[in-house]
Amino acid sequence: MENIVTPETITEPAHPAIRYAGFWRRFAAYVIDMSILHILLMPVAIFFLRNSAIWNFVELSSKLPPGMSSFFKEGDPLAYALIMKNIFIELSIYALCQGIVILLYYSIWESSGFQATPGKLAVRIKVQRMDGTPISFPRSFARNFCKILSGAIFLIGYMLAGWTEKKQALHDLIAECVIVHTEPDYQFAAPQFIYAGFWRRFVAWLLDMVLIYIILSPIRFIFMPVAYNNYFQHLMQAIQAGEQIPVMPLNDILIVSLISTFSSLFTYFYFATWESSRQQATPGKLAIGIKVVDLYGQKLSFWRASGRYANKIISGLTLLVGYVMAGWTKQSQALHDKLGDTLVIVQRQQTGTKI
Repeated sequence: MENIVTPETITEPAHPAIRYAGFWRRFAAYVIDMSILHILLMPVAIFFLRNSAIWNFVELSSKLPPGMSSFFKEGDPLAYALIMKNIFIELSIYALCQGIVILLYYSIWESSGFQATPGKLAVRIKVQRMDGTPISFPRSFARNFCKILSGAIFLIGYMLAGWTEKKQALHDLIAECVIVHTEPDYQFAAPQFIYAGFWRRFVAWLLDMVLIYIILSPIRFIFMPVAYNNYFQHLMQAIQAGEQIPVMPLNDILIVSLISTFSSLFTYFYFATWESSRQQATPGKLAIGIKVVDLYGQKLSFWRASGRYANKIISGLTLLVGYVMAGWTKQSQALHDKLGDTLVIVQRQQTGTKI
């Protein structure tokens, strides 16, 4: 029989303690947000690259015969300087536009009803004023603009969040804001489950990845350009012959990037949809007899499951140590489970053991 904590079993203090978000949880949110922004800005970056002089310059340089690498400098220094000036201007304009998009992304999300960006929602933290009220857009904009100062002093402004009393970075202190956990520090009776250990979870993941590969294989075989399939052959031949390394055509790079982005989005929806469904598990987890729940034993919402999947970015960046953690933590939680306050348990519930 399932041992589930209900709201009636929670002992709620009159004034639950506020839990301030520390440096590493905030860093995890930053990595997730920048990954999202990278995916969103990738088509724009490729479009900019395709319509700028940069790629033409790269292609032209790759076609020069051996010993002609200094062709532009020796042939016409003024023309070379003009080309480099135009490239610098184009890169500066793109960097400025990218900075504005990132600034608006953070400012709009953190001043919305969520009080958090998708990355912060994934690790269950939010931004608020010192008195606990939401921040306005002007204050959010000012806070995020002040991150320039936090970064300008060798990132010390960011690292302040690791030792200040309320875990505030420099830009938080300037804007009089704090970042807190979305759930206060309530005291509750911990439920007891049979926790799924590392190897059981690994087999479930392997089954899911095989299924995803089978589903996506037709797309890769149909749309993957022939030039991409042959590129590595041309590359190895050029290296062996000591020739100039060939440059992949930009159109092929665009197609490959779109296929990779689609595959990543499909994998995300696969895990988030299944784990927030009535089954609470992907087909791989169902085959092994495990499911995903929150700390109370309840089903995850789609957005909670999305946050858990996004947190896997952090588990992967730790040289996979974040995944292996499921083998020794008390509740068999991987790093992405700890960040999202989730558990992977065996379908039949007993006492708190691991199998």
